[in-house]
Amino acid sequence: MPRLKQLGLTYPQYLVLVALYDKQKLTVNELGRLLDLEYGTLSPMLKRMTDRGLISKVRSTEDERIVELTLLSEGKLKRQQALQLPQLLASNSGLTDEEWQQMVHLTEKMFKNISE
Repeated sequence: MPRLKQLGLTYPQYLVLVALYDKQKLTVNELGRLLDLEYGTLSPMLKRMTDRGLISKVRSTEDERIVELTLLSEGKLKRQQALQLPQLLASNSGLTDEEWQQMVHLTEKMFKNISE
């Protein structure tokens, strides 16, 4: 996706920004469940995002096994710069609004079914 490339983001990194923007704070385990990503996939990506100043990773004071993630100001800026991405995808898809909604519904259904 050219717009994500301009922002220096991969699609999975974009999804992390969206999730943290919406939820404010998530643990690594919660994020993995939400995005259906394994720890081995998530961990290096989160490290890169931390190194770039997009997110912070802090161990819980109550249980040091739990790592909490929050969006930093640079991550919020990247998320705001990508706000138009869903509309751009829809408009460039060549689908009607009805076809787009049907595709979204079917995709969500498929992911739900294969994730169970």
